[in-house]
Amino acid sequence: ESEAASEKETEAESEAASEKVTETESEAASEKVTETESEEATETEATEAAEETEDVLLGAEVGVSQVIGLEGKEATDGTLKSDDGKVEKEYSYVTIEKQDENSSVSNLAGQTKDYLDAATGLYLYNGVYYSYGSNYSDNTCKLWGKVDKVITDTTKAPERDAATGLYKVDEKYYSYCGSEGSYDTAGNYKVKCYYFNSWNEVVALGKVGTDVDVDAAYGKKVADTDKAVKYYEVNGKDYTNVGCVPVYEKGICTGNALYASKGSEISFDKKHHSVSWNPVTNETEISQNGKLYHIGYQVKVNGQDADLTYKADNGQTFEQAAGYISPNLYAAGEKAIYEVRAIYYTQVKDAKTGKCTYTIAKTGDWSAAYEYANEAVVAAKKTVPQVTGVAAVLKSAKKAEVTWAPVAEAAGYTVSYISADTELQVTDDTWKTGKAVVAVVNRKDYGSDEAFEAACEKYEYCDSCDYSTDEDGNEIRTYYISVSNSSVSAAKTYADFSVDGKYTYFTVRAYVNDVNNEYESTVGAYSATVSVVTSDAANVQAVTGLKVENNKDGSFNLKWNPVDDDTNIRIYYSTDASAFDNGAYLYDLANAQTANGSAYVYDDSVNEAYQIAQRTVGFVDVDGSQNELSSSSSDLENLEAGKKYYFVAVTYDNSKYSTNREDITPYQVVKADGSVVKYGKFTDISAASNKVSATKEMGQLEKPDIKSEKNSITMTFTGKETGIEIYRKSGKKYKKIATTTSDQYVDKDLKADTTYSYKARTYAYNTVTKKTVYSDYVFFSAETSTDNYIDVKAVKASKNSVKLTWTKVKGATKYEIYRTSTSSTDTNYSKKNGIASNAKWKLVKTVNSAKTVKYTDKKLTSGESYAYKVVAVYKSGKDAKNIFDVAYVTLDLQTPQNVVALLSGSKVKVTWDADKYAKKYEVKYTKYNAQGKAYTDDSVVVSTKKANYTIKGLKAGEYVTVQVRAYNGKKWSSWSRSDSAEMSLANVKSVSAKNVTVKDANGVASAKVKVSWKKVSGAAYYRVYRSTNPATIYNKDTKTYFMPSACTSIVKESNTDENSNYNTVKYDDYKGWSGTIVGTSAIDGGQLQSGVTYYYYVVAYAENGTAVSNGVVKNASVVFNADASITKITAKKGKTTLTLGKVAGAKKYVVYRSTNAKKGFKQIGTTKKTTYVDKTTKKGKTYYYKVVAVGKNGLKADFETAMSSAKKVKAK
Repeated sequence: ESEAASEKETEAESEAASEKVTETESEAASEKVTETESEEATETEATEAAEETEDVLLGAEVGVSQVIGLEGKEATDGTLKSDDGKVEKEYSYVTIEKQDENSSVSNLAGQTKDYLDAATGLYLYNGVYYSYGSNYSDNTCKLWGKVDKVITDTTKAPERDAATGLYKVDEKYYSYCGSEGSYDTAGNYKVKCYYFNSWNEVVALGKVGTDVDVDAAYGKKVADTDKAVKYYEVNGKDYTNVGCVPVYEKGICTGNALYASKGSEISFDKKHHSVSWNPVTNETEISQNGKLYHIGYQVKVNGQDADLTYKADNGQTFEQAAGYISPNLYAAGEKAIYEVRAIYYTQVKDAKTGKCTYTIAKTGDWSAAYEYANEAVVAAKKTVPQVTGVAAVLKSAKKAEVTWAPVAEAAGYTVSYISADTELQVTDDTWKTGKAVVAVVNRKDYGSDEAFEAACEKYEYCDSCDYSTDEDGNEIRTYYISVSNSSVSAAKTYADFSVDGKYTYFTVRAYVNDVNNEYESTVGAYSATVSVVTSDAANVQAVTGLKVENNKDGSFNLKWNPVDDDTNIRIYYSTDASAFDNGAYLYDLANAQTANGSAYVYDDSVNEAYQIAQRTVGFVDVDGSQNELSSSSSDLENLEAGKKYYFVAVTYDNSKYSTNREDITPYQVVKADGSVVKYGKFTDISAASNKVSATKEMGQLEKPDIKSEKNSITMTFTGKETGIEIYRKSGKKYKKIATTTSDQYVDKDLKADTTYSYKARTYAYNTVTKKTVYSDYVFFSAETSTDNYIDVKAVKASKNSVKLTWTKVKGATKYEIYRTSTSSTDTNYSKKNGIASNAKWKLVKTVNSAKTVKYTDKKLTSGESYAYKVVAVYKSGKDAKNIFDVAYVTLDLQTPQNVVALLSGSKVKVTWDADKYAKKYEVKYTKYNAQGKAYTDDSVVVSTKKANYTIKGLKAGEYVTVQVRAYNGKKWSSWSRSDSAEMSLANVKSVSAKNVTVKDANGVASAKVKVSWKKVSGAAYYRVYRSTNPATIYNKDTKTYFMPSACTSIVKESNTDENSNYNTVKYDDYKGWSGTIVGTSAIDGGQLQSGVTYYYYVVAYAENGTAVSNGVVKNASVVFNADASITKITAKKGKTTLTLGKVAGAKKYVVYRSTNAKKGFKQIGTTKKTTYVDKTTKKGKTYYYKVVAVGKNGLKADFETAMSSAKKVKAK
C-alpha cells in the first residue's frame, strides 16, 4: 500500500488535477466540511484501505488442495461371452504391462537411412535398436519394432531351448528370432546380426507332440453349447491367447513349442481395485514462470508409492486422471489401503519426438487413508423388470395414447414405435435392429421396367431402401420403416403420439441409472408389442355448437365444440347471408381434379358460382387444438367495424388427395353429349356447421392525455376512427360539446380551478354508404388549473452529498423533499399478493419559498443508493393539491447517465451528467456516411475530463453513434447506452395549403388543395403528407414538431374503388419512386371531404434519400372546399346588407365587424341565410366586415372556417 501511495500520477491524471474548477464547482469546493463529515471521510478511507489489504491477503488460494472423496469398486479387464450372448464370464489380467515409451519413436527428422546402423543393419536411436522404419513426405520418419536383444556373433545362429522349444535369451523366452544381413558382391547373403523383438516375448508352456490339437486339448468354452474356443487353460492357468511353433531336430519336426503371449494370463476369481476421487482444480494458481500448471495425482498402496503411468524428471511417477486401477489382482475380501495426493506439474514437449518431460512443481497433502476390499460374495446381477400392462388406444383419428403399469425402480421409460400404411410383422428383432421390412419388390414379378418402377413408387414414403439381386440377376428392392423412440419420465405411465400410417406399433422398456453397478443391463426387455389401426374414413367430423360471444371492447369470439387436435378446421365468413346457400365457396378447398389434372372449377357449369364465391367469401384456417377465434386476432382484424358478418365452419382432410376416387367423388359434370366427367382427386370436407352472425363493434377510445390551463382543457385522444364525439357533463346529464375529425380538442372558456366530467366516443363514417358506426363511451375527468408539471433531477454534488433541482411549479406554496435508501420486505408469501415490499421515505427538508428550486442533501454515505421525491404543494381554488416526481442517484462511480448526442450545424455535441467519482471519461463513437457505411472498422475512442465532447465535420446524411464510460482512477464503469445524431437537411419552411379549383381537359372544374413550400438547399425531392390531426408534440432540441402518426401521402388522382391498389394515382416524380414530388408545390387529388380541416406536412430528401429533413414546421391547414366570403355589401337608409358566399354544409354564418381593417373585430350576429342586415351602423362612418361559416362537414363533424377577408363599406 505504501508503494501504491507513492506512485507518481500519470500524465493524464496530473492534467486533470491541474484543471481549473468552474465557478459553480469552486463554490461547491469552498464549502466547509463539518467535523462529522471529516470523520466519516477519514473513516471511509481507512476502511477502504483495510479492505484492500484484506483482499490482497485473501485474494488467492495458495497450495494444492487435499484430495477427498476416495471411493473404490472392483474392476475387470474384459468379458468372455457365449456364442448366443446369454452367458458371460468377466476376467482380469494377472499382470498389467506398463506401456514402454520406447516401443516406437515418431516425428524424427530426416529419413530412416539416417538412423541405419551399418554394423547390425538395424535402426539405432538413443541407444535403442528398431527393426522397422517408415518415411514420410515431410522429411520425417518413424522407427518401430523395438529390439530387446542383438547378437552380433553370426558364426552360429541362435538355437531353441531344448526344454521349451523356444528361444531363451537373458532368462526371457521368445517365439521368433529375426536376422539382418546383406548380399556381398558375389551375390552371397551375409548375416550381420540376429535380434529379438520385444513383441515376440512369450511365456513358455512346454513342448507337445506334433499330433496335439491345441484348441481341442487346451481350449475352453463359456457355455457347453459354444462351438468356438473362448480361452485356454494350460498347467492350471488360464490364458486369452496360446500359440505353438514347430520344433526341428536335425531337420525333422519332433513336436511343437507351446507358449502364451506375454501378459495374456487371466483370472476369473481375482479382480483389480479401481479407486476414484474428486478432481482437484487450480482456478487461481495456473502457472509458474510462464509454464502452465497441470494437475496430476500420486498414489500410495499399503504405504508404498505406486508405480504410475507418467514419470517426472525427478523419477517420481503420477497419473493425469482422477482414478487408479491396481495392476495387482485381489481375491474377494482382500484389503488394501490407499492414499492419494494431488500435484501441480509442468511439461515440455520435444518438437522432434513428441515426447514430454514432466517437472513436479507443487504437491498437496496426502488424503485420509482409505481401505477397500472387493466384495467377498458377488451378488447376482439384477435385471430391469419388463414393462407389463401395455395398451394402446386411438384417442382421435390421428392420435394414440399408450399406457403401461409402473416399474418401481425405473428411472424412466423409452417408448419405441413404428408406423406404416401396410401391416407389418413386428418382432423383438424389429425393435433391436431399429427397422422393419415394409415390402420386397422383385423385378421378375413385373412385365416391364415401367411397371416395376410404378410398384416401387408406392413405397417412396419409407425411410430407407436396400438394393440387391436374386440368383438370376433380377433387381430386388427392400423397403424399410425406421423405429422412433420417445423418452418418458418415471413419474408418467402414459404417452401420446401422432400416428401417420394406418398401422402403428408400440413397445415400452424401463431403464435405470445403475449407480452401484447392480444390474446386468440398464434397460429392461421390450414389452409385448401393441398396435393401433386408424380408420380408412376421412377425418372430417362436423363442427358443432358454433356460436358468438361479444366482448366489452367491441370485439367478439367465435366458439365451437372441441374436435380432435389433428383435425383441420376452416372458418368461412361473408357479409352476404346467402353466400353459403350453395357449395361454391368450398370448391377452392376441395381442389377437385381429374386424374390428368383438369380442374373442376374451370368447368363452365360451376365456374361462375366459383368466381362469385371467391369475391364474397373469406376464410381462416384454424388448428384442431383450438375451439375459439377472436375477431381481434390478425386473421380477422380486417373485418370492417359496423358490418354484419356471417360465419360457418367445416373440417377437411387432404390425406387421400393423391388417390383417384372417381367411384365416390361428389364432383361430377354431365357434358352436353351425355358424357360424365368425374373429378376423382379431391380434399374431403365435412358438412358445414350451423351459420352464425356477428358485428364487429368500434374499438373504444383510450382515455385522453390532458393538458390543463386556467380556462381551457386540451384533450389528445388515441384510437380515433373517422371522428370523435365529445360530451361534457352539465348537472346530471352529458351534453355534446363537439364533433371533431382531429384527435385533439380544446374545450375553451371554462371556469378556473374547476373539475369537469366528460365522455367521448369515436365513430366511423362511410362516405359511400353514408352509414355511421359508433364505439362505446370512454369516461374521464379533467380540471382547469395552473399548468402544473414537475421534473426532478438528482446529481452528485460531492462524494457525500447530492444536489437536487426541479422545475418551478406555478402556484406552489412549498416543496417537501423526501429521501429513502431503506425498505421493508415481508417474509410472508401468498399467490394472490406475492411478497410485500415498501420503501421507507423520510422527510428531510421542507422548502417554504416557492422560488427556491434546488437543495443539497449532505452527510450521506459513499457507495449508497438514494431515491428522492420532491412534492410540490399548491392551491387549486379552495383545495390543497400536490404533484411529485422521483429521482435516483448512487454515490459511487456509475455508468454515465443521460448521454445525449445533439446536432448543431455540422457538429454533434455529446453531453452527460458529471460524476463526482470520475477522474476522466472515454467517449467511443463511430461515424457513418450517408449510405450507412462506417468510416472506420473500429470505433474511435477519445479521453476527456469534461462531461461533454464535440464531434465535428458531419456532412448531409452522415450520422454518428456514441457511448461513454467513466474512470475513477482505478476502475472503469460499463459503457452507457448508445445515442446517435444525424446530419439532416434543413426543415421545409413556409408550407401553405389553400383551396383551389382545378379544371380537366374538358374544362370540368373540381375542388382541390394546393400545397406549397420553400425550396430546401440540397433537396432532390419531397414527400407531402396529409392528416386530420395537427402536430402537437414539439421537439425543443430541433425546434420542430413530430409529424402525427396517422398521415397519408397526397396523390394526383383518386376514386372510391374498393381496391386500394387501384383507387389512387400516386406522385412518382423522382426516379419513379412512389410518393415523390419534384418541385415546390403539388395538388392533393385525394378523396377530400368538404368542411374537414386537413393538415399538411412536407419532408425534404437528398439524392437517393441519403438525407432527410428533421421534423416538420407548425401545421399548414385548410378547411377543404369551405372558404367563407362576403360577395357583396351595400349601405342604404341606416342599413348595411351583406351577401355571403354559400359554404357547403354550413348551418350558420357568424358576422364580425370592426372600424379598423386589421383588428378589433367583434361578433355582431349570426344568420342561417346567405344574407345579413346590420341595422346598428352610424351614417357616414366606415365599417369593415368579416364572416365565419359554421356547420357539419363531409365526415359528420363540426367545422368552422377561417375568417373571410374584410369587406369595407361607408354607412348611409
